[in-house]
Amino acid sequence: MRTIIFLVVSFLVCCQLYSGWIVQQSNTTEELRDVFFLDSTLGWAVGNAGVVRKTTNGGVNWLSQTSGTSNTLFGVHFVNDTVGWVVGQSGTIRKTTNGGTTWVAQTSGTSNTLFGVHFVNDMVGWVVGQSGTIRKTTNGGTTWVAQTSFVNLILLSVHFVDEYFGCAVGQNGTILLTYDGGTNWFTQSVGGTLPLYSVHFVNFNYGWAVGGGGLIYKTTSGGTYWFPQTSNTSNWLYGVHFLDINRGWAVGDGGTILATTNGGTQWVSQNSGLPQAVNFNSVKYVSLNKSWIVGGNGRILAQHTLSPPTLISSDSGATNVPLLAQFTWSNDPFASYNRIQVSRFSNFSILAFNDTANGTSKTIPLQSKLDTNTLYYWRVKSYDASGDSSAWSEVREFRTEPKLLPPNLVSPQNDSTLLSNSVVFVWDSSHNAQSYIIQIATDSSFSNIFVNDSTQSTNYPIDTLSFATTYYWRVRSKNLSQLSEWSAQRKFSTPMQQLYQIQGTIKYENNTQTPMNNCIVQLRDASGQQVAQTTTDSLGNFVFSGLSNGNYSLNITTSKSWGGVNISDVNLIRLHLNNLQSSFTPLTGIRLLAANVNQDNFVNIVDANQIRRRLNNITPYTWTAPDYVFYPTTIEINGADVYIDIKSLCSGDINGSYTPPNN
Repeated sequence: MRTIIFLVVSFLVCCQLYSGWIVQQSNTTEELRDVFFLDSTLGWAVGNAGVVRKTTNGGVNWLSQTSGTSNTLFGVHFVNDTVGWVVGQSGTIRKTTNGGTTWVAQTSGTSNTLFGVHFVNDMVGWVVGQSGTIRKTTNGGTTWVAQTSFVNLILLSVHFVDEYFGCAVGQNGTILLTYDGGTNWFTQSVGGTLPLYSVHFVNFNYGWAVGGGGLIYKTTSGGTYWFPQTSNTSNWLYGVHFLDINRGWAVGDGGTILATTNGGTQWVSQNSGLPQAVNFNSVKYVSLNKSWIVGGNGRILAQHTLSPPTLISSDSGATNVPLLAQFTWSNDPFASYNRIQVSRFSNFSILAFNDTANGTSKTIPLQSKLDTNTLYYWRVKSYDASGDSSAWSEVREFRTEPKLLPPNLVSPQNDSTLLSNSVVFVWDSSHNAQSYIIQIATDSSFSNIFVNDSTQSTNYPIDTLSFATTYYWRVRSKNLSQLSEWSAQRKFSTPMQQLYQIQGTIKYENNTQTPMNNCIVQLRDASGQQVAQTTTDSLGNFVFSGLSNGNYSLNITTSKSWGGVNISDVNLIRLHLNNLQSSFTPLTGIRLLAANVNQDNFVNIVDANQIRRRLNNITPYTWTAPDYVFYPTTIEINGADVYIDIKSLCSGDINGSYTPPNN
C-alpha cells in the first residue's frame, strides 16, 4: 500500500494522510479513551483529565468542551445531536442536553470507576465498571439503579440491541447477557484469564468481543455460543465495531488496526501510518468509508472517502443561462479543491471548459465564454489534499441564452426634422439586454461621433444638439457576456436656429409703481459685450428680439432727477441692523440695493451716516452709488421668451417716497 506524506492547511487544521488514514488535530496530548459518532459529521471523543472534544464537520475541526471534571473519562454515548453521557473514574457520570456545551453531574450511586455506557433512547441506558458494577436508568439518568451482575470482576464494555437484550464484557474473559433489560444477568465465560475490553452487536444474533493477547470472539446465536477467531496478532485489542455481519474493525496496542470483510473469518492488518506507534482504544464506523479511531497522545485517525459534490446551480434543464455562467455546488468537508467540466456532449468526450476551483463556485471567464443557444452538460469532482478524488457528481444539462439582438429604434423617426434642438431618443427593449450603448454622429460612417454613451434605460434625452444639422444615430444591446450588432441607423435634422426675445417693464418701487420712460437699456452678453440698446416707452416697456439661448445682463441709465431721501430711510437701516422685524419688513432686493449707498456690498451704519451727512450737506461725505439702482438685471434665455419686471429706486430712497417725473 502506497504511503503518501503531505501537509495541507484546510479549514485551519493540519492533517496527514497515511494509507487512507488521516491524522486529525485533537489539540490535546491526553490519551483519548472512547469515540462516538452520530453520523458522518457529528462526533465526540473523551479521555484522560476529563478531556472532551467535539466535531461538527467529520473531524476537520475538533473543539474543546468543558466536562466539569478532571477524572479520566472512559466512555461516551449520544442518542441524538443534543443528549449524551460520559462516564469515568470514581463513578463519574455527566450528562449534556445541548450537545456538550455544558455537562451536568449525575449521581451514579457508586465510587467505582465506570468504563462503559450505552443508551437505547433518551431515557433508558446502562453503565458498567469495577467490581461487577452495573447501573441502569429509565429516566435519562436522573436516578441510577444498581443491577446484580453476580461477578466481582471489572466490566469494561456494554452494548444493548434494544431495551431488553444486552451484553457486557470484562475481566477474565467475562461475558454477561441479559434478555430482560438487566433484571437478570447470565454469566458466560470464554475461559482464560485475559480480559475482554469491547463488545459490539449488529443485531440480536451477531456480535463480537475483543480483548487481551489479540483475542477475538464471535457469536451468531445471540451470545449463547462464542467461538474464537484468528486475529494474527498478540497485541491487546481494546475496541471493536461492525457495520454489518461482514464488515468490521478492531483496534489496540501498538497502533494495531484490523479489518474484516467476511465477518471475521479473516482479519487483515492495516497500517496507521503513524511514525511512532500509540495504543488505539476505540473505533467507530458510520459507513464503509467514514470512520474514526482514538488513542494515546491525543491521537485521532479518520478514514474518509470523499463524497462527490452536490450540484446546486445551474439547475438541470435550465434555459437562458448566461454565456459567462456561474456554477455552484456543495463539498465534502474533506475536499481541498474541485474540478469542473462543461461539454456539449453528455459523455464529456470534448470539453468546452475544464478547470479547477478552490471554492464551491466557478464562473466561466470571458475568454472561455460559451456559445449562444447551445445545450451543455456539466459535472464536478472533488480532490483531497493528497490528490485523491471523489467520483464525479451527477451530470446536469442546461441551454445557454440566445444570441443578443439589437433593439428596434422607435424615435425620432428616420429622415424626420425636429421642431427643436432637444430630443428624447427611444427604442424597444431587447431580450436579455442589461444595458444599451447609443451613438450619435454627424456622418453616416460614425467617424464624427457626438455622443457615445451607455444607459440601462430604453430612452436617452439630450438638449445640446446644434441647429440646422443632420444627425445619425444607432443603438446596440449589451449584457455581461454579449454585445449585439448595431441597430439599423437612422438620421434626422434639427431646425434652423430658433430665436427668442426679452421684454420687460421698469417701474419705480413706490406706492403707485410709477412707470419710468426714457430709460436707456443696454443688453450685454455673458462676456459683457453690448448686444443691443433701446429706450423705455411711456409705460416703462422695452423689447429685445432675435436672441438665441444664453445668459444676458442689462445696463440701465436714466436722466430723471434724484430725490426722496429723508430721515425715515436712515431709520429703516437702523431697524434692519437691529433685526427689529416686528417693526418693519426686512430689507431685500431693490431696497437692499438702495440702502447700500457706499456700494461696499454691506448695509451698515456707515450707509446710514452717509445718508444723514448728505441730507444735512455735511462734508466730507462719500456717495459712490449711482442716482438710481435697478433689480434684477440678469436674464437667462433657455428655449422660451422672457418677460421681466424691473424695479427701480433712487439710491438712499429706501422707503420709495420719491415719485420720478414721467417725461
